Amino acid sequence: MVHRTAAWSIPLYVVLHVLALTAMGGVSYLLKIIRPRPAFGIAALVAVCTGGATTLAYWGVEEAMQNGLPVTRVQQGPALDGKADDKIWGDVKQADIRTSRGANGDDGGTIVTIMAVHDGTHIYTLFQWEDSTRSQKHLPMVKTADGWRVTQTEFGIQDEDSYYEDKFGVMLSTGGGIAGNDSIHLGNKPLDKKPGPSGGRGLHYTTDGSIIDVWHWKSVRTGNAIMNQIDDNYFGPPLEPQKGKRYTGRYTKDPKTGGGYTMNWEKYSDGVVTPKYLPKDPAALARFASVDLSPDKGDELPFMLTKTESLPYDPALDTLEAYPVGTILPAVVVDRQMEGDRGDVTAVSRWANGVWTIEAKRRLDTACEYDVAFASDRPTYLWVAVFDHAQTRHSRHLQPLKVEIQ
Repeated sequence: MVHRTAAWSIPLYVVLHVLALTAMGGVSYLLKIIRPRPAFGIAALVAVCTGGATTLAYWGVEEAMQNGLPVTRVQQGPALDGKADDKIWGDVKQADIRTSRGANGDDGGTIVTIMAVHDGTHIYTLFQWEDSTRSQKHLPMVKTADGWRVTQTEFGIQDEDSYYEDKFGVMLSTGGGIAGNDSIHLGNKPLDKKPGPSGGRGLHYTTDGSIIDVWHWKSVRTGNAIMNQIDDNYFGPPLEPQKGKRYTGRYTKDPKTGGGYTMNWEKYSDGVVTPKYLPKDPAALARFASVDLSPDKGDELPFMLTKTESLPYDPALDTLEAYPVGTILPAVVVDRQMEGDRGDVTAVSRWANGVWTIEAKRRLDTACEYDVAFASDRPTYLWVAVFDHAQTRHSRHLQPLKVEIQ
């Protein structure tokens, strides 16, 4: 609102200025603009010189503010265990990125520490940030007298920031620039003749045909011990809307050939939902019986079921005797590691003593059209985002990290 008001004040000032000069000296006074005197030329020269000097100073400040991360070559990459105690990490430069304006947390932001090395084939990255709670209650389903209901506050408009897992995002581009290389478009309808975001906060897509590589770590859905992956996604040119599906501009997932996770309902509703799966043994849900469902309470257990311990939903099995009122059923069912391009990024994560740590590994060049390759002949620009048990309201920063392969 401040930006819009300031922008509109400029043409308003021009109009008022012209009217004021006309009132002071008439039309002949205005015509002096096309009959300049030498003093006008001197003033114009001073203005051009001042503007040029200001631009150079701004460029210098911007370059100085941009953090760089040299990625040195090692003989062998670190062991991925989420502990960050490998000797390699003690021998390389780290970059600290301050993020802000996210949901939850102490002040809506945190500092993300980043380190990276490569072995000529793969790049290994370390990400660490403070988070006082390990949030795993991802849209838990609770049995009521009417049936199963999803515990949520704003998931219906894709803006849940209470009952959601901790997440982390990485955005990669071959071009720098402020805040994501023009892939962020705010407002309730950024694209004409296409749906707006259900939460009214904006869409991700590119306007120049480019691809922005996006790593989307989800602590329950992909950061579990079965998958140990980061969901490989991307931003690209706007998609055409599909009936019945959430419109995201062009925030979408790389293709996969197998594996992954599924949400445990046939069709989402703010009311009663029908699960896709129930555990083979109802006693498997006993581990969730004593869980505190307060969204600000940290969790020891990941809120998920595995495909091997589940069976397809059968209403004959869904009795109050087997699943009494108050029974908690996870909304995430995990199968196995994702295969194909969507599973390109291996990552082992760990939360301990108020700190999340992710150690990740990916090929320098995956040969996937939806990925950005790390190359020695040019930098790769990197942004990060922290989701503190929030669906979309992540923390963010403007200046990218300049990653250089050495």
